[in-house]
Amino acid sequence: MTDDPGVTDAAYTDLFRRYLDGASDAQSFRRDFYALMQCDARIGDTVRYAILQRVFFAGEDLVLDADLLVGEGRDDDEIDEPTFRRRIAAAARDLVRRPDDWESQHRA
Repeated sequence: MTDDPGVTDAAYTDLFRRYLDGASDAQSFRRDFYALMQCDARIGDTVRYAILQRVFFAGEDLVLDADLLVGEGRDDDEIDEPTFRRRIAAAARDLVRRPDDWESQHRA
């Protein structure tokens, strides 16, 4: 099988690590993640897709404190940055510890 390997797992874990280590802020992380995911041609890797979907939806749900109006709180489906950070950390851990080795099995 020679599915397009798309963006490597390492590219995502590097992006996650930069955010978790404080080298980028949440807004930059979200922008960079969406850009990386848009150019990712990998299909058929359902384990990774599920992990990346969690990050995608966390980015959609993130409302930074600076974006809230004075006196306004978050809606029930919105998350703050500490929650976002925990979700990214879980995704990074899951991506590294995935139960398969998709990339080595699908090299062109």
